[in-house]
Amino acid sequence: MRQMPVYSKVKITKETRELATFALGGDCVRHALITAGSKGLGRKVTESLLNMGYSVTVNYRSDDEAVRQMKEELQQYEDKLQFVQGDVTKKKDLKNMVELAAERFGRIDALINNAGPYIFFERKKNWRIILRMNGIK
Repeated sequence: MRQMPVYSKVKITKETRELATFALGGDCVRHALITAGSKGLGRKVTESLLNMGYSVTVNYRSDDEAVRQMKEELQQYEDKLQFVQGDVTKKKDLKNMVELAAERFGRIDALINNAGPYIFFERKKNWRIILRMNGIK
């Protein structure tokens, strides 16, 4: 089985930061909620948002070790970072995630649906599950 690419080597340039700011609504955006934000691409997006001044609520399903490591490495953002455990395929968990994000930071300006398996090796039959994880029926 092939290994997933390592996103930690991605360099954030001035151009990508400006593009991300524009795509997320400009400077008025202050808080983002990201599903599956504790590893891989989700973690890099989380770090980029924090570096741009956003507060971020990170959803994760079960990897407590990844969250512990992230909290340790991103201590300087402690006041802007929140972790919420939950399964994005469960309505109860989604509701809790949104409520906790809005309760702590007052609003949600950007939603980044990052949850799902590494898609490049998925079979056709699994696409329905992947789509459901991101709110598409």
